Amino acid sequence: APGMKYRHYAPDAPVTLVEGDYGKTAEWIKANARENDGVICFQEFLADFQGYQHLYSLGSIQMLNIAAQKTFDLLRECDQLNLHHIYIQAPANSGLGNSIINRLEKASAGDIIQV
Repeated sequence: APGMKYRHYAPDAPVTLVEGDYGKTAEWIKANARENDGVICFQEFLADFQGYQHLYSLGSIQMLNIAAQKTFDLLRECDQLNLHHIYIQAPANSGLGNSIINRLEKASAGDIIQV
């Protein structure tokens, strides 16, 4: 189907992509993710999710090239754990961040929250 070129990157668990201000996206994920869900966020926000069993870092907000490389490896890693749900903190929507968001929107099958 058109626009689904990267669908094979999508894990079996539902993926929610949370877009917006970094602080607000972290708050939203914390308010909605259960402790046994997967959380993929930037390293600057790891401390916000202490106690979560399946917490993964995209690396620093300042180094989106690292996030671009890690994103789908992290999704595959989460997939092997048979998680109930995966929440991803989106990068800023400009430059490389825009490319990452584009791929994550496909992986999330359109389950996108704007905060």
